[in-house]
Amino acid sequence: MDIFSEENLKNARVGKWYDELAQSVDKCVFCDLREKYVVAKKGGSVLTVSLFPYIDGQLMVITKRHIERFDEMLVTEWREAKFLLDLGIRLIREMVGIDGINVLYREGEGAGKSVGHLHFHLLPITSEFMTYDKNVGFVWKFQQITVSPVEMAERMREHLLAGGTG
Repeated sequence: MDIFSEENLKNARVGKWYDELAQSVDKCVFCDLREKYVVAKKGGSVLTVSLFPYIDGQLMVITKRHIERFDEMLVTEWREAKFLLDLGIRLIREMVGIDGINVLYREGEGAGKSVGHLHFHLLPITSEFMTYDKNVGFVWKFQQITVSPVEMAERMREHLLAGGTG
């Protein structure tokens, strides 16, 4: 099975096989990130589409340097990451048309982080994706992905080249 095929990238979360896949990778997927997924760069950080998105339009900000904890970030890396987080939020609003966005960072045991390399998720939030249950709190429901990560990255790069988020 080609885990990086367009169909597998689109359906890993819904198909429930992502966790098994994440544990089977023998190198850091973020250190080995391919250019075709990158939307923008700023110094030591990149804005990228999620390879295995929870929802269409999900982006990530990743440091190029392999670090695992927030307190390992240099001030310059944080400034660059902040710039890309802001850019990503604007891209989601302009291209996906969703105003509700969660910025998610996970650290430590039990936080649900599947890749050790420091990264931030930018999640477009809709009522279909996130609901509230008074007994358990907010509940995520993975969505069927309609636009492959590679296609989403291409669209966003083209949008930026055309002067988007100016």
